[in-house]
Amino acid sequence: AEENRPNTPNNEENDLTTKRREKLKAMLEEESKNYEKSRNEEFESNKRLTNDNNLIKDQNEHALKDQNENVLKDDANNVDKNRKSSADSDQENSGDIELMSFTVRWEPASSSNKTQDDNDSLIRLFCQWTSPNSSSAIDYLTIERQFGDQEWLPIGEKINKLDNQTQLDMSLMNDNDEKTNATTPSLFRLKAHLQNGQTITSKPTDEIFMNLCPEKNIIIPDVEVLSPSSVQLTWNNTEDEEKPNIYDIEKKEDEQLQWEKVTEVPLSQRSARIDSLTDANQCQFRLISSSSEPEEIKKTESEVEPEVLTVHNVNEWLNSLHINPTSTNTVDID
Repeated sequence: AEENRPNTPNNEENDLTTKRREKLKAMLEEESKNYEKSRNEEFESNKRLTNDNNLIKDQNEHALKDQNENVLKDDANNVDKNRKSSADSDQENSGDIELMSFTVRWEPASSSNKTQDDNDSLIRLFCQWTSPNSSSAIDYLTIERQFGDQEWLPIGEKINKLDNQTQLDMSLMNDNDEKTNATTPSLFRLKAHLQNGQTITSKPTDEIFMNLCPEKNIIIPDVEVLSPSSVQLTWNNTEDEEKPNIYDIEKKEDEQLQWEKVTEVPLSQRSARIDSLTDANQCQFRLISSSSEPEEIKKTESEVEPEVLTVHNVNEWLNSLHINPTSTNTVDID
């Protein structure tokens, strides 16, 4: 018993140490589990936060895109509103200006320059219009011309805003071909230049064909395309006795500079078919009084047939004229 007594405290100490070790081990394991759990929770939290951030980013991008689109739409609407408001304001400030009843007539004008080239043909325009109700917003007026499909170009000088008519001379030498004025229409319009920089134009005139050779009696027929190489021409017979009856049909195809005679027809025929064309859709036609006369009116005085006198008794008729026949082919005249 005495030998075993000293070992008892050692055993108790060993047991206590073992328990402490086990407790510490348990605490460490618990702490390790808690740490691992904390890390997993933090990872999941970060993952959720990242997903939330991505979602918010996408939502923000869509919202920003929608906002930009709305801004662009608003800007476009504002521009339209501003333009409309500006137009309304200009219209209101211009005193409700309306250019009406603009008319143009023309006639050939002789040049005072004796050395002037004959090709530099002049015409005189007589323009008239109704003065607007209010001209306070108008700075000045101009007249514009459109030749065929070309753009509108101003002609003449500036016109006083208080005027309602004007005359001006215009040269046709800048046109491609003087004769094309008979087949290519011109349009004219009046333009008002406002003090705020805006412009107002009148309704264009009807088509005007400026034929400087009226003595040639040029007629522009209606053209019906029958095929790529054939057309049917029709025209009205004015039945003017002063006009010649025989007309030349002339054509001018695309890129062709000169008119080419196709055939000649009586004006009373009123229609003609033209074949063997290169491109019927790009061909121009006109009828012009023929320089040649019909065969029946070409006879000279020497070719005029004499009048025929019918008598029943030749001898009595000759005796009445104091002519005595001496044979079948000779007579004596007293």
